[in-house]
Amino acid sequence: MWKKKPVVASAVSGIPIQVIHKHTGLLVHSVEGAAYQIRFLLSNPALAAKLGEQGHEHVREHFLITGNTKRYLSLCLNLLDTR
Repeated sequence: MWKKKPVVASAVSGIPIQVIHKHTGLLVHSVEGAAYQIRFLLSNPALAAKLGEQGHEHVREHFLITGNTKRYLSLCLNLLDTR
């Protein structure tokens, strides 16, 4: 997702936390489903580009260490200010 490419992923384990179906990528439950979604994205390049952009933004907001560090430091500052 960081490379702004659409993602087709299996809907198992923690993957649905990272890939939001029809927003940051497409989730599938079988090999046939993956093949269908890949063909679908190849025939819909505008949607593929949109999923790629939204996936990139999702990673930037939720999974980069800089964002997590900023939120942690903000929390610490807020806790110190309330005393």
